[in-house]
Amino acid sequence: MRIGLALVIGVVSGWLFTCAAMPLPWMLGPMFGNILATFAGLPVIGPKRLRPFVAVVIGVMLGSSFTPAFFGHLETWSLSLVFMGLYLFLAGAIVVPYYRYVAGFDLPTPS
Repeated sequence: MRIGLALVIGVVSGWLFTCAAMPLPWMLGPMFGNILATFAGLPVIGPKRLRPFVAVVIGVMLGSSFTPAFFGHLETWSLSLVFMGLYLFLAGAIVVPYYRYVAGFDLPTPS
C-alpha cells in the first residue's frame, strides 16, 4: 500500500514536471512529489530492495547528460565554477563546526 502510493505520486508528479518542461522531470518530479507527501504525513515508502538498481539508473541518467557540448561550455562557466568551489569550502568551514559544537553532532566514525 505505502509503496503503491509512492509510485502513484511519483508518476503523477513526473508527468506534471514533464508538462511544466522542468529539467529531469522523471527524476526530480517523483522526488519532489514524495517529499511533499512525506511532509503532508502521507504513508509513502520506497522499495528498499530496488534501491541499488535505481542508483544505477540515476547514475546512467546523470552521466548521459555529459555530452561534448556540455564540456564546450566549461570555459564560459569557469568563473562560476571557481566561486562555487569557494562557496562549498566556506559553507563546509561554517556548517561542520556548527553541527559539531552547537547542534551536538559528532564526526562520522571511520569504518
